[in-house]
Amino acid sequence: MKKIFTTAAVALFMLSLASCSDDDSSSNTSGSDKVLPSKVVEHDASESVTGTYSYNGSKLKSITYTSGDKDVFTYSGDNIVKSESSLAGTIWLTNTYAYNSKGQVTEHVYTDIYDTYEKIVFVYNSNGTISTTQYSGDTEAESVLEGTGIITIENGNPVKYAYTLTGDDTATIQLFTFDDKKSPWKNITGMAAIDLISLEGNSPEHNVLTEQTVYGDYKYTYVYNNDGYPTSSTESDNEDELNSTTEYFY
Repeated sequence: MKKIFTTAAVALFMLSLASCSDDDSSSNTSGSDKVLPSKVVEHDASESVTGTYSYNGSKLKSITYTSGDKDVFTYSGDNIVKSESSLAGTIWLTNTYAYNSKGQVTEHVYTDIYDTYEKIVFVYNSNGTISTTQYSGDTEAESVLEGTGIITIENGNPVKYAYTLTGDDTATIQLFTFDDKKSPWKNITGMAAIDLISLEGNSPEHNVLTEQTVYGDYKYTYVYNNDGYPTSSTESDNEDELNSTTEYFY
């Protein structure tokens, strides 16, 4: 399943996408440059979850899941500035984003009903890397320094995240590799800027093949359509145990 909107050190800040478009979506026109996901179904050992996308053009309005959850997105121009996740009408998680004049994410704040308040600040360096500074706090301010990191970009893909907790001398390393095919999410307006700094194996253009993280090592295999977009994927761990399968519809 596509994981987005999680940009905290070693996996905080992200919603997951599994979705499909409703009747008011007219964005899935012919031609591979216009492709938008219309349905994504994820299967694991215990359940299957389908989500439905609602679009305004190529802007994502909302995602409604068969689990009962719903994600709603707010734009300013072409930038996604807020996402809110709710269950039975109650908002339980909010992500907000700030941008620079180039449309790059400079700040991501994550809050939830469990009194979690996290913030990451992003600085885009002249050598192509992205520096991160993570804070925690409360409703007044996210002011406690939790750690700093560096995102390494290769061929437009975030291939490495090195994160050092405050007080530690050694960085935690996350490594990712990618295919050269097309991401299902590449044509959703505003998604590329968030994918670049998601820290969880999302690329603005391509699909993750391997992950080496503190949670374990994972690999992904895909079946692609004639336009180079995946129609299905499988996730397995380093012992080749199948974790989940995902189907993509356009």
